[in-house]
Amino acid sequence: MQLSTAVKLPRSHRAVYPNRCVRCNGDPAGNTVRLLTHTIGWWTFVFLTFGWFFSTKVPACKSCRIWIRTQRVGRWLIVLALSFAFMWLVWPYVKDFISIPFRHWVAVAMLLVCASPYILWEIFFPPCIDITAYRDSVDYEFQSPDYAYEFADLNQDAPWVKIS
Repeated sequence: MQLSTAVKLPRSHRAVYPNRCVRCNGDPAGNTVRLLTHTIGWWTFVFLTFGWFFSTKVPACKSCRIWIRTQRVGRWLIVLALSFAFMWLVWPYVKDFISIPFRHWVAVAMLLVCASPYILWEIFFPPCIDITAYRDSVDYEFQSPDYAYEFADLNQDAPWVKIS
């Protein structure tokens, strides 16, 4: 079973990556891909996807850079397509059987059920790199455990490093 390996670093620490492509382990020849994410906190649900942003540059060869960008954008497009398909095809037939105060909660629950195959796919076949930013820390999730441990070794000068 292929799961990701996460390395947690302080947000203020500038991450140092191994000098090889994060996806294929080849020579990146100086190429990088910028990963951008929003910060997760108590305000995430209030402002939805608005909030403070975090970005980092990850070494990736030209072909893998395109693949990583396509995969990151494709994940959002798949979730949006599933959501719209559900709301357009299924919800009109279900909403009349649910009392008005509970419609929003049932719709959210049904969206989660519809998206569960995608969620399981992301868990068992994770992307080569993903980042999750919090107020004080950042989780760098790597598909390759070797890359994650080398990344953690290169960032030992951080005040704290946690591998999970």
